[in-house]
Amino acid sequence: MADKPYRYLLVGSGWRSGVFLKLARLFPERLEATGVVSHTQDRADQVAAETGLPTSTNVAELVKRSDPDFVVVLLPWDIAPKVSAEVAGAGKPVLCETPPALDLDGLRWVWGQVGDVGRVASAEQYLRYPGHAARLKVLRSGLIGSPQAVHVSQSHMYHEFSIIRHFLGVGLSSLTVNAFNTSVRLVEPQDYGDWIDSDGTAAPIEPTELDNNFAHLVFDQGGWGTYDFAMRQWWNPLRVDRVVVNGARGQLLDNSVTWLETNRRVLGGEIFRRYGGDEMTFEPRELDHIAFGREILWTNHWLGGHLTDDDLAVADHLAATGAWALDEGPSPYSLAEACHDHAITLAVEESIASGRPVRVEQLPWQR
Repeated sequence: MADKPYRYLLVGSGWRSGVFLKLARLFPERLEATGVVSHTQDRADQVAAETGLPTSTNVAELVKRSDPDFVVVLLPWDIAPKVSAEVAGAGKPVLCETPPALDLDGLRWVWGQVGDVGRVASAEQYLRYPGHAARLKVLRSGLIGSPQAVHVSQSHMYHEFSIIRHFLGVGLSSLTVNAFNTSVRLVEPQDYGDWIDSDGTAAPIEPTELDNNFAHLVFDQGGWGTYDFAMRQWWNPLRVDRVVVNGARGQLLDNSVTWLETNRRVLGGEIFRRYGGDEMTFEPRELDHIAFGREILWTNHWLGGHLTDDDLAVADHLAATGAWALDEGPSPYSLAEACHDHAITLAVEESIASGRPVRVEQLPWQR
């Protein structure tokens, strides 16, 4: 743990910035927000009144005044690349929200501007989700052998492609994408953050027509991935997250692991999430650790915050970014990887539109 908090400036004052502000408020000894840059003066004044933090409409001015360890860019895709390049070009490390740019031309531009500088990282936190971090440890232990295929149904596009690539261990491999879209009928009982029927007295909710995207990714380095995502699946309790990894000597299915121990012994085990507050334990109700057998795979370093999995992932990512910004650790998630994830996204969209396979290859960050 650092002796003093990692200090970061937020560029952008939308809903996502609220997560970064909350974490700094909950853990002031470890994380510190030094200020917020807003698009308009009215919004800057509003944020200042709400948070008590320094605000401005000028990025360079507030960077100079608050002197953060790094800058978190939380702006629309068409604006973020230019701001990230300007801040990094001035020598300040940047954590940029995903994806790094809107389209392939934008990805090439931002890579050409700052790719060699090494001072832009991506706020791609999904591999730090407690469950995914634990699964990745099991995979890297070699228990189920070399991963051959990964099927993930949890989040959209680039987040999921990050998980597929890392679970397969294929890096920035070139690949071929085959994708299509279909329509599904599904009840949506929740919107972001709340139930549609708040008091349970409304008439039954009718199913609606939703887009469901599927993609098959075949990597040149070996292995393939399946992407499966229905619109607004993130918060729909009727679509349980699914993770399947087929290895040469076994399989990981969500939190169940099956493997060949000896020639005639097939064994299985469960990835176990331990919460406080169950039964007669009077600890606060929050995730404490994740284990597999006697091995601890993941530990909650933010106890007392009562955080969701996403908040825990963001907190771990912020701490890793702070260490990277102070040259105390590796990049939390490199610009090259974030560019590659979104290049796959764009290939999936192109394949859906054209009905043909699309190649992802010969991109500047692959060299």
